[in-house]
Amino acid sequence: ITPDAISYVAAINACSQSDSAIPQAEKWLSQMDAVALEPHSVAINSVISSCAKAGDAQRATHWLHQMEGRNLIPDLFSHNAVMDAFATAGDTGGAEKWLQVMRAKGIVPDIVTYSALINASAKAGDAALAEE
Repeated sequence: ITPDAISYVAAINACSQSDSAIPQAEKWLSQMDAVALEPHSVAINSVISSCAKAGDAQRATHWLHQMEGRNLIPDLFSHNAVMDAFATAGDTGGAEKWLQVMRAKGIVPDIVTYSALINASAKAGDAALAEE
């Protein structure tokens, strides 16, 4: 049986269950390329979510830019996952900056976006920002 895109996405999602599994998720994505299965938004979003869970905002941002480089359009889910990475890292400034990036792209923030910003503020002990 030859794995298809769904199989690879399932493997990538399984990696997101562990904080230390980002390299493995990235490996599965690379294997998709190696077998000429162009990774699609769902696959890359799964890697971004793995990065978010680990609080690796730099890597999450990298993968969002990789999406764009593959002519895929990052959606609200993609951007919220990057916001969540900043929140998990407790990087309030990064989360605020990413909110501005989203707005500049015309992406309307939702409750998940604002929850990530509140979580970042709480981790940083910035109650004033959380109340905004």
